[in-house]
Amino acid sequence: MNKRRIWSLFILTFVAGVLAGAAGMQAYQHVHIRRFMHSDSDRQHELFLRRMNQELTLTAAQQAQVQAIMRDTREQLTRLRQRTQPDVRRLLQENRQQIEKLLTPDQTARYRQMLDRWSSTKSRRPGDDPSHEEHPSRRHRSTNTVER
Repeated sequence: MNKRRIWSLFILTFVAGVLAGAAGMQAYQHVHIRRFMHSDSDRQHELFLRRMNQELTLTAAQQAQVQAIMRDTREQLTRLRQRTQPDVRRLLQENRQQIEKLLTPDQTARYRQMLDRWSSTKSRRPGDDPSHEEHPSRRHRSTNTVER
């Protein structure tokens, strides 16, 4: 191999590693940010408040106000999730049905298996939002089946 080809492979490998690392970091952050945002855990909010206090040196009055804001926002988000959850489930179920209409019977069976595998690899952790227990696109019911 000539030197130019070796350097090209080296640079290509380096760039691929950087891209893979960036993609991995993005996925990691997305999961942890989502878990934090959907968490109703007081512990998560305490950690956030502690971090704010460390970095911003909040006064006692500011800490109390931030806690009240976070509590109020959490309550609003819970109510919003409860109101929108049926629409989200319906939309995702329709999405699955539209995709399945495009597939052959064999592809439909493999698609459902794929969704089952994906669903089984998701772990439930303390603090996860229970309203995200089962994604409607992973349900294998006929369209005439009533949702629970």
